Amino acid sequence: MVEITGQNALIFLLIVFTTFIESFPVKDVLAHKNVSYHWRRRTMACKKIIGADENDAAKCALQSSDQQISEFGTGCYNEFVPKMMNIRTLCPLNCKNSDESTILNKRPSNNHKCSQFFNYGIIRLNEDTYFWRSGQCLNETISFEIRCGFPFPQKEFVDFQRQQFFSLI
Repeated sequence: MVEITGQNALIFLLIVFTTFIESFPVKDVLAHKNVSYHWRRRTMACKKIIGADENDAAKCALQSSDQQISEFGTGCYNEFVPKMMNIRTLCPLNCKNSDESTILNKRPSNNHKCSQFFNYGIIRLNEDTYFWRSGQCLNETISFEIRCGFPFPQKEFVDFQRQQFFSLI
């Protein structure tokens, strides 16, 4: 049996600490030094269309800087999710070439029929990012503020968007 002394305990703690530290990957800080990163906000506004059937889902439209980018329902489609045994509606966010996107808030914030990760969220498919809703959230009049992050200078973003005939500026 090994007798625990102050020196043995110190060596043991040093080994445990070293093993713990080495288990985390080291970030290459210099690799990201020259990347110019910028953010773009947009709003996904969803509302029930007046005169629509009671069972019809609310339609969503993408907005930016108080300008409506898309018509309600344009570009959105339904998808069956076998794992959840549910249908969800996906709408494009026009965040192509972004490497990060986040839902910042929902309005009204006290709407408990829409719960992030449960019946609404963001999903990346191929090179584009989509906002999705399902369940009770499909029938709600609600808006979501979303932020997309782009890992290149704003000038390149403007040039890229002009080439795509789409601009958020």
